[in-house]
Amino acid sequence: NAAISYGSNGGGHISLDSKNNLIQFDDQLIATVGVENLIIVDTGDAVLICSKDKAEEVKGLVKLLKEKKLTHYV
Repeated sequence: NAAISYGSNGGGHISLDSKNNLIQFDDQLIATVGVENLIIVDTGDAVLICSKDKAEEVKGLVKLLKEKKLTHYV
């Protein structure tokens, strides 16, 4: 099972045997092989990879980034 999608800024996603993922990309190529139920977000200067069932814990990650003065990644 293979799929390819393209973004408006030249990026894309190619998957092989991957399903039920939420993938946001800008100008990068994101490739997935055999993964499922993930959230993958590429913001250009950072990449978040998270299991969908742990999505609520991203709030804690944002809090930690703020505490460590890394707010430019938020």
